[in-house]
Amino acid sequence: MKNDKKKKYLKKSLKFRLEGILEISKEVNSTMSVVYSYCKNRNDSETVDNILHMLKSVVEKTDEISFNICQILDDNTEIVSDFISKITPLNYDEVIVDD
Repeated sequence: MKNDKKKKYLKKSLKFRLEGILEISKEVNSTMSVVYSYCKNRNDSETVDNILHMLKSVVEKTDEISFNICQILDDNTEIVSDFISKITPLNYDEVIVDD
């Protein structure tokens, strides 16, 4: 019985943490779009490139962490599949649009 309560708590905690990772990823994606638009309007391509590179690194690291968590918890398919279904990979071609 005690073990069931612990599993239930861990499952809730895991879901909460995975959703947190997802929110970070979404924030980084939207920040990239805003920064790109701002810098592009100023014709500052070097700043755009530098900032996009930094933000892309954050997204890649977040995705790697998410993937590793999912690998470790592959027996907990309900949470993992729910989490994976919410992840939309960032398409950098959509962010970087040349006029």
